Amino acid sequence: MTARIEARISKMALLLPRRDQTAAAIWATLRPIPRHNVGQRCADSTHRTYEDGECRSLKFVGFRRPCLRPLAADRPARWHVMSFPLAARSRLGQAIPKVEKRWARGTLLMVWTNAPLVVYHGTDDNAARDIVQNGIRLDLCGPAADFGRGFYITTNLHQARQWANKRALSTGGKAAVVIFRLDRDKVAELDDHLTFVVPSDEFYDFVRYNRIMGNTDHARSGAAPYDVIYGPVTAYPQQLVYLQCDQICLLNQKAIDCLLDRPPPSVDYADPYFPP
Repeated sequence: MTARIEARISKMALLLPRRDQTAAAIWATLRPIPRHNVGQRCADSTHRTYEDGECRSLKFVGFRRPCLRPLAADRPARWHVMSFPLAARSRLGQAIPKVEKRWARGTLLMVWTNAPLVVYHGTDDNAARDIVQNGIRLDLCGPAADFGRGFYITTNLHQARQWANKRALSTGGKAAVVIFRLDRDKVAELDDHLTFVVPSDEFYDFVRYNRIMGNTDHARSGAAPYDVIYGPVTAYPQQLVYLQCDQICLLNQKAIDCLLDRPPPSVDYADPYFPP
C-alpha cells in the first residue's frame, strides 16, 4: 500500500510545470508517523498521541500548516495527510486564487462555485472615472478593433495595464485599470457567442475583416452582430498573438449588463504608468 501511494504521488508531481515540481508538496504530502500506545508521548515533542492511538504531527514544515483531521478509514494508520495554505505565492508573485475547500476521505478537493469572473479594462484616468460614474457607453468605443466596436475586457491584469499605458500615452493622461465582476450565469443567457480558442487562419481572417470594415455586423447574413466574442489578442497587422493574453468583447447593452454593478467597479490608478 505504501509503495503504491509513493508511486502515485511521484507520478502526479511529474505532471506539474518544472518550476513547481520542487514544490509539489504545496497541495499535500504524506509523511510517516509511528503509532504509539494510548497516552504515550512521542520522543519528538511536536508529536502527541490521542485516545484512538493515533499519533498526529503538530510540526510546521516550511510555510505549511498542520492538518489535524482524522485519517480516512482506508488509509494506513501510520500515514498522515498534511495540508498547505492555498495562498502560497508562485515565482511570478501572484497568489493562487482562494477556493472553497472540502475534505472527503482524507483528500483535499477543489470545489467549483461558479463565482463571478474578475475581469479588467485598461484605459486612462479620465475614462475610468467616467465609466464608474456614468456607466459604459458603446458609442465611445473605437470601431476598428479585433472584434469590432465593443467594450473590451480581459482576465489578465498585466495585459490590461499595458493597454492602459498605451491609452495614457496617446491621451496624455494617467494609466488606469477598471476592475469588474462578470456574471457567468448572465453570460450563459446571451443568445450569440463566438469563441476562438486558438489563433487559426479563420481567426486572423475575422480580425482582418473587423479591422478593415470598422463597425461591422460580423458578415452575418440577416442577423445582428454577436453578443460576446472571446479570443486571443493579436499583434495586428502581423499574424501573431500575445502569449497568455485574452480578450472578451461585449458588443451590445445586453452583454454589458452581465458586468455586475454591486459592488461597483473599482479602479487601480498608476502614476503615471504601470511597470512594463
